[in-house]
Amino acid sequence: MALESEFVPFSVLAHPVRMSRGTDRVPDEVDDSLLDLAKTARKHNKALELNGDDLDCRPKLVRRLAKVCSRAGCKVSLGSDAHYPRDVFRNMPDAMALVEEFALQLM
Repeated sequence: MALESEFVPFSVLAHPVRMSRGTDRVPDEVDDSLLDLAKTARKHNKALELNGDDLDCRPKLVRRLAKVCSRAGCKVSLGSDAHYPRDVFRNMPDAMALVEEFALQLM
């Protein structure tokens, strides 16, 4: 719903896989849900974030997100979730590798 809302303009949906931190279980339908999210983002000219902190905690899930963004033609944004200077650009080489592997378009 946030992607479809015009109430608050924004360009990037941050942390699209962050809720996964509360559990090790990944629903069977996660790829379909992520694909729907990526298609909605594309339709509304929004990007989904590939987050460096999420790459630390759930790299396989971030990879799945990158894959569906590629399938949907959805733009991505790279973030490091830096709350301290030492965390700026956290895991950016890994995020850029996903961008290159899946030929993703950056916002």
